[in-house]
Amino acid sequence: MARGRKANATKAVCELCNTEFANIHSHRRACLRKIKVVGDAEELAEHFRAGPSNPASHPYAAPNARPPRASPLFQVADYMDEDTETQPVNLDDSQAIGDPAPAPNRPPPLVAVFPDSTPDTSTEASASSAPTSFTAENFPLPTFRAPTLVNAPKLEEDDFLTVHHPRSQLPPTIHHFNDFVRSVPDVDPSKLSETPWEPFRSRVDFEFADFTQKTSLNQGQIDELIGLISRIVEGPSDFSFKSSGDVKGAWETAAHLSPPYAHHTVSKTYKKEAEPRDFSFHCRPLFEWGLSLLADPILASKFSWHAVRHYKYDGNIWERFIDEPNTADAWWNLESAIPSDGSPLCFEVYADKTRLSSFGTQKGYPIMARVANLPGDIRNGSGYGGTEIVGFLPIVESEAEEGKKGFTNFKRAIWHESFKILVHTVSQYAKTGYKFQCGDDIERILYPVIIILVADYEEQ
Repeated sequence: MARGRKANATKAVCELCNTEFANIHSHRRACLRKIKVVGDAEELAEHFRAGPSNPASHPYAAPNARPPRASPLFQVADYMDEDTETQPVNLDDSQAIGDPAPAPNRPPPLVAVFPDSTPDTSTEASASSAPTSFTAENFPLPTFRAPTLVNAPKLEEDDFLTVHHPRSQLPPTIHHFNDFVRSVPDVDPSKLSETPWEPFRSRVDFEFADFTQKTSLNQGQIDELIGLISRIVEGPSDFSFKSSGDVKGAWETAAHLSPPYAHHTVSKTYKKEAEPRDFSFHCRPLFEWGLSLLADPILASKFSWHAVRHYKYDGNIWERFIDEPNTADAWWNLESAIPSDGSPLCFEVYADKTRLSSFGTQKGYPIMARVANLPGDIRNGSGYGGTEIVGFLPIVESEAEEGKKGFTNFKRAIWHESFKILVHTVSQYAKTGYKFQCGDDIERILYPVIIILVADYEEQ
């Protein structure tokens, strides 16, 4: 007998799950909570779904996929995310994307169909795709299920399945482990400039100016270096700089090729002070900075515009994995939410108060940005198209008030106002869209969004 329980305690049957419990009142409350979770998720799922037919009873139906390794909240989001627009998409196992339709004597094409949101309790499908009953006890939360594969080729362990967003109009594909690579379009040679160093007069000029920036030379050091090179070099040369003013002038000309930094004043009143406090905020508009990268003919061909879902076959089931921003649910849902002729332009923004930077005579906390549409090796790198500083949060200091809760909230209010300035155009065009001629000569209607935001502010 359990410790603390009366010997004559009687059991009662729960009318919700048909199970006997001694403490029926406590169990009934727990049972109701579990059922409510399922009911709420089901109601939300039905709200977002158009109700495609359940293909789980097909003889080629794949077993249930394990739910993604995430919190229950992520599982419910995945459950709700079952695509409402997906139609059966065909691809013969020997047919590449863009190839002509298969001949009549070829095997039937591959079809990937997402299952209905409600678990199937039929005899054939229940053993492989759903619980035998839908109760709070054995199905506490909905889980993600892989699509049904019809006319699938012979599968091998560790095979990958890629299901493209329906708006991309691309069929599903299956690749063996050794063949699974991300295809990045080759650069069109006709798009390459014969003089990529412009507006510098020559490549040598550009390399010299770049060297002075990397080494943080002052004007006197630059003048001395130019004098030294002038004494060494004899005869005509492509090297045209004669003074530090030449270097500065070239950089000022080049600055017009990307959005310049602008100065803004952020004003807030602290407590009951008579006059507001003013703080300087330097930034370049986030959306315009993203457009400057998209206008580049080399980078434009590297942008990803459509969401995809990746699966890995372990010999028994398809297990989904996420390795790029456009393979996660947020991008998939975003593409489904914007107009059908729109393209998402996604940003990653990071602000870290622990990294103090100086620019000229000013100091601030850097705001770094990336364009999530670019591949990871580009956007995470230090070269062109990689992470860039797009602003500097102002420093809010007061020795007398430091550490007080009211002053900490005041500093955060200043930083929040600064962020509003940075993302003003992003907020504007996220609602209306923005038509833009991209560097690949394709006109797109862009819908900007900050898909990842990380801000390390003070807590106290």
